[in-house]
Amino acid sequence: MSVVPSDDVSIDRDRIVDDKVSDEFFCPICRTLLWNPVACKTCENTFCRRCINQWLAQKDAQNRCVFNCRYAEKRCSPALKSLLSKLLLSCQYKRSGCSQSILYESIEKHELQCEYQAKNCRGCKKNFTVKDLRQHEDYCEHIEVECEICHCKIKQTQVKFHVFKCVQKQLLVDINKLLEKSDVEQQNEFQELHKTVQTLQQEFECLQMNLVLIKSALENGSSKLMNTWPEYQNKISVLEDTIRHTEGSLMAHLAIVGSKTYDEKTTNDINSLNIVSRIDTLTKLVHNLKKSDIPDELRNQEECKLAEIKLVTKLEFVIDELKLMKNTIENLECDRSSLKKQYETSRFKQCIVENRLDIVEKRIQKKNEKSVKILEDIESSMAKGCP
Repeated sequence: MSVVPSDDVSIDRDRIVDDKVSDEFFCPICRTLLWNPVACKTCENTFCRRCINQWLAQKDAQNRCVFNCRYAEKRCSPALKSLLSKLLLSCQYKRSGCSQSILYESIEKHELQCEYQAKNCRGCKKNFTVKDLRQHEDYCEHIEVECEICHCKIKQTQVKFHVFKCVQKQLLVDINKLLEKSDVEQQNEFQELHKTVQTLQQEFECLQMNLVLIKSALENGSSKLMNTWPEYQNKISVLEDTIRHTEGSLMAHLAIVGSKTYDEKTTNDINSLNIVSRIDTLTKLVHNLKKSDIPDELRNQEECKLAEIKLVTKLEFVIDELKLMKNTIENLECDRSSLKKQYETSRFKQCIVENRLDIVEKRIQKKNEKSVKILEDIESSMAKGCP
């Protein structure tokens, strides 16, 4: 990386390693070694650029150089620049301990990077060389730094202790947040389960009441049916006896008619057919009577019987549903007990974590006390070693 020459460099004669240097290498204005030289086009004398610019800036200069000729700037002679570049110079920080000899063209870059140049400490503002300043600033108690956790300003000698405290506080805050969050979630889940159990209990009680009502209705319907059923059975048996008696009478009459002539027989056959058809019709009427001519009370009893069967089926279904709900309630009670155990376990773990944090805090305090003692011993030894 090239360094742009600055106009603020001043090199005295005693810094030149070779004493045999011609006077033409020195500026006629500042009497020091030429730096960033330029020449006057009229008299061809050479000056430092800074010196001639300051001279011309005076009110009475009237654009004339030191030798009273009209000044017009031109480049310095290449031969002079070549000779200047070969000169060996001592560093301006030689008194501070720098023993290097540097070429003219590299002197500015060296002095900008020299470890023996003086700089002030950022904290105590005392003057140190660059090479000693780094070591001093590492232990200077006046330098403040920013904590990366809480962003407050602290002295750098207290960084370790402060960081331990910050980490400890942050860890405690995070653990408390997690524990509070888990406690709130468990309480919410427990409340929801409690509400669900109460709702299921209410539904179960309603179902029990409905079951009692259904049983009472079935018992009333079955008692009525048992009271009226024998009467209807007697009526049906009377109708069946009437049909059998009529059929026997007709068959006896046909037997008597069969002894007549062929024509009468034919006629009787036709009549018998008619009678048979009537018997069939009558039989159908009797069967229809069993089905349709039964009184409304008997028909209602049959409907009650069918309703009884349906109600029994529904009762069985309701009983199965109640059993399922009972199993669900038992499962919810088991979940409730398990959640309670988990909550007790989490509280136990919290106690363990708090005990461990107390132990860690005590250890950190002991280590911080040891580190503070070590730092005090180092500072006291440094104070004894310094003049």
